[in-house]
Amino acid sequence: MRGIHKIETHCKTCGKTMLVWKCELDWGRGKHCSVACKNKTKQKEKKCLICNKIFSIYPYRQKTAKYCSVTCQIKSGCMTKALKGKPMGNTQKRRIGRAAKLRVKMGKHNWGNGKRTKIRRRIYNSIRYKIWRSSVFKRDGYICQECGKKDVYLQAHHIKQFNLYPKLRFLINNGLTLCIGCHRKTDTWGLKGKLRPKESYLQGGDN
Repeated sequence: MRGIHKIETHCKTCGKTMLVWKCELDWGRGKHCSVACKNKTKQKEKKCLICNKIFSIYPYRQKTAKYCSVTCQIKSGCMTKALKGKPMGNTQKRRIGRAAKLRVKMGKHNWGNGKRTKIRRRIYNSIRYKIWRSSVFKRDGYICQECGKKDVYLQAHHIKQFNLYPKLRFLINNGLTLCIGCHRKTDTWGLKGKLRPKESYLQGGDN
């Protein structure tokens, strides 16, 4: 039997009146009306580095918590640094999804209204680019110039970066035949070439 009767007491956090078994009081329990009130006693206050808002955190986050919300974390520019090199769980994936949508609303997305993607696709599908690509392959004998592989899928690599040097896009001397593996090791593969000014995409084109 848990006890003879219940005793009326008050929550130590919100002051709400509640009924608690006498035996629970003897065991040191029954101090809070809910789990939320119990957690509030463990939380500590900290100041956001961006908006200076006071927010509550648990003690284990005292050294790491710097921002009150995802919005402030995006404004600080450290969202990618915080998640870099760590395995992502479902919670982190949802958080990144919300952050990406928020970036779009704030006008900080990398899409550029589709202009850069359309121009790049138009250049890659142009006859002038296909002739340049074939000319680079023929000059190098359809051999990867790094590892010397033959009979593999080859790509034409721009020695001077495609988006930064629009006037050199169709010069054969600016091309190099590489296999996919060697192409990915270059400094300008994919997102490694971080300098991507919008003006460079809008210059040159197929001219």
